[in-house]
Amino acid sequence: MDKIAQEKQDKIIEMVIVVIISLHLLAIMGIALFYEWPSWIPMFLGFAMVMIWFVNLGQFGSANFRVVFTTLFMDAAVIIYSIFEQNMILVLIPLTAVTVTMALYAYTPIIIMSLITIVVTFVIHAFILQTIDFSNPAELFHTQISTINALIICGIVYLWVRLRKMYERYMRQFIQEMERAEKGKDDFLANVSHEIRTPVNTISGLVDSIMQEDNPEKMKEELAKISQAGRSLMFVVTDILDFSELQQGEIYLAEETYNISSTINDLVNMSAGQQNNKKVELIVNYAADLPRGLIGDEKRLRRAIINIVNNAFKFTEEGCVIIDIFWREEAYGINLLISIRDTGIGMKTEELENLFNTYNQADAGRSRNVGGIGLGLAISRAIIQKMGGTISVYSNYEKGTEIRLVVPQKVVDSRPIITIRNAEMVHVGIYFNMEHYEGETRDAYLESILNMKDQLNVKCQFCRNLAELKRRQSENQFTHLFISSVEYREDTEYFDMLSKKMKVIVVLDGEYSREISNQNIYQIYKPFQLMPIAQAINNELENDALTNATKQIVKYICPDVKVLVVDDNELNIQVIMEILKRYQIRVEYALSGTEALKAITSRDFDFVFMDHMMPEMDGVETLHRLRELPGRYYKSVPVVALTANAVAGAREMLLREGFDDFLEKPVEISVLNRLLLRILNPNKIVEVGEEAAVVEKKPKVTPQPVAEETESTGTYSLKNLDREKGYVYCGGEDAFEDILQIYANKGAKNYQPLQDLYEKKDWANYIIAIHGVKSSMKAIGANELSEQARLLEMAGKEDNINYIIENHAKVYRMFYDLIHDLMHHYGIEDPEEKPQQEVAVNLPELSDAQMAILKKNLEDATFELNGDKMLEVIKPARGMAYHGKSLDPVIRQMEQKIKMSDLMSAYDLFSNS
Repeated sequence: MDKIAQEKQDKIIEMVIVVIISLHLLAIMGIALFYEWPSWIPMFLGFAMVMIWFVNLGQFGSANFRVVFTTLFMDAAVIIYSIFEQNMILVLIPLTAVTVTMALYAYTPIIIMSLITIVVTFVIHAFILQTIDFSNPAELFHTQISTINALIICGIVYLWVRLRKMYERYMRQFIQEMERAEKGKDDFLANVSHEIRTPVNTISGLVDSIMQEDNPEKMKEELAKISQAGRSLMFVVTDILDFSELQQGEIYLAEETYNISSTINDLVNMSAGQQNNKKVELIVNYAADLPRGLIGDEKRLRRAIINIVNNAFKFTEEGCVIIDIFWREEAYGINLLISIRDTGIGMKTEELENLFNTYNQADAGRSRNVGGIGLGLAISRAIIQKMGGTISVYSNYEKGTEIRLVVPQKVVDSRPIITIRNAEMVHVGIYFNMEHYEGETRDAYLESILNMKDQLNVKCQFCRNLAELKRRQSENQFTHLFISSVEYREDTEYFDMLSKKMKVIVVLDGEYSREISNQNIYQIYKPFQLMPIAQAINNELENDALTNATKQIVKYICPDVKVLVVDDNELNIQVIMEILKRYQIRVEYALSGTEALKAITSRDFDFVFMDHMMPEMDGVETLHRLRELPGRYYKSVPVVALTANAVAGAREMLLREGFDDFLEKPVEISVLNRLLLRILNPNKIVEVGEEAAVVEKKPKVTPQPVAEETESTGTYSLKNLDREKGYVYCGGEDAFEDILQIYANKGAKNYQPLQDLYEKKDWANYIIAIHGVKSSMKAIGANELSEQARLLEMAGKEDNINYIIENHAKVYRMFYDLIHDLMHHYGIEDPEEKPQQEVAVNLPELSDAQMAILKKNLEDATFELNGDKMLEVIKPARGMAYHGKSLDPVIRQMEQKIKMSDLMSAYDLFSNS
């Protein structure tokens, strides 16, 4: 209830009480007149009644003042009545009634006043007026019982008022909590909207810019920004999904082997992307002897750490963010000891108490500009606690915060992550002028460099200025020299000269890379950390700072491995085959469960990739039939579930059904790397050097020229594809183009089976077919089509056939248009191609009356010369038919003419349709 409504209700209660009290006063006045009591008594009672009405109607003073004022007059009237009424029992009746009436005020002091009035009345009658006959036991008993009853009633009323007050207080607190929660949820939703819109706007704007850009270097920069925006969007979606699991108590942890060095590398790259042009240094320290192979949920662990790092950057405007990763040996393996420190705004004690609450940011007022949706820390704590670890926070307001994690992990490979070859022959020089940094940042850098010096176990000297460097170099030549871009610019000629004698590595901030034209100078990016230093010392560092962003690393090959891929969608098979080619794995495929069983019973495979959803016999049934076959091979050959259903619980369900492992579509190379290591015989894995294993992924910054020059006749076309995702999912640009051409060659065979199932109302197989469309379209970057197919699939699983009937035509049309645009792009003719208006099957029909209204509104907009209004008028006609013909082709032509300001021609097109 709002404040105004509450005040209005209180006024009504006040007036009701005044009316009841007035009736009491009138009754006492009538008794006084009837028994001819002194004349001043009726006058006093009349005066009391007038004053009570005057004060309450005029709303004089506070509410409590008016309550006490009214009670005093009423109690005075009752005491006067008790003095002239000889029977004590008759006095207690109106006195009790007045007490109950006054309780409506819900003000405990007046109940106490009523209790005092009863006691005073009893004393007056017992000891002053002596109307109570103590010698008469019966009379005394009745008087005592009546008095006690009156006191009990007053006590009950008092308790009722107290309880009511407590309830009101509780309800106010509850409402305040609900309002805070609602405000928190509103802020959360606003943050989600903002955090999604920001990267989407960035991506859209940069894509438009890239399409008009000719400078390859500028394109690279903008592609990097698009990649960063995409990662930001991924973080938001992942936070929401993780929070959903957290709310349901369904956080599941995977137990898989992983290389901690890859995790550190990912953390460094993701953290560096959070600096956002702030004057904040990222400093990373870790132990060189960290055990290489650990067992745990690497993905969740990385997520928990990066959430905390992101939070540190958000609330740090200048200074540094420091990540420390060390370890301690335990009986079960190791404890990872992780610390994230910052020099940001810190937190107050009361903010620390609510730090891990959902929908929470410590101070919404001052953190509004930092972004984020406020779930990261709550998710991180839940993940770490689920792993059996601990998380603790230390903060000084306006000075900074430190969050420490202790995470237990098992060890499978105790070899250190960093080893220096021929360490005795290495002499490293490090030159960083610490005067460029201030306070805690300078101290943190010094601590970090000294830590790296100890960890590397090589001869290493740290120089604080150029003169010291030149002196040390002349005395004892370095084999490797690490300097920052600022130091390089101090004496470019000197360092260029040194690069001919030794390996000179410049640590870049990111903005000075173009200034270094010397090909002998090696370049790495900040943060300055152990792994790139070790790579440089071990001669594993490539002389190109930008190459790592455009490569996908395959760390081993498996030429003796033979795999069966089972999927009812040929394009999905093509994608996985292209990816497995990198590992030199031999691949066969089957298009159904029946074909898979025939293949497995006639040939041996090292493992099987099995799609979950297939017609007739799905992946689960195929697996069960395989395991029922007699023979040890059929019961032991590894079968990996390959599915696009990556929702919470899907992995656990498939593993319960008997699958040996789980791989999510689209396939990520890093995830596939770990999976192959888990399921393959180690004797069949051949480790290769980085040079042989690297597969170039050339950045594709603009669509194919042919696709730009040809005119797309459909609503969904090549221009709608997210090529960058297609390159990643298909395994490179060449594979992506090959897969698109396969779609083009298949022509109507892509979409016609889906339409046939729809017309037959074979919903079971329709769901399987649309599932295939969803995953295969996502693999080529047709994100909108994939999402629409997913909605149809979910509707089918929920038996929502009406949704399918209402939306099938739209999705079918998108699929049809994309395939025909691909055919047009690759110069493939379709002799069975239907006219445009015949393709739009089962479209809702526009009646003659609706068409007349539409034409009238369009005519008005046309003669107003308002193109925007014309577009709004024809928008509802999209996806509809008139006299059996789709209106979409006409609408597309109209839109083109309206964009060219040819409004009359656009109107004529529609009026003649």
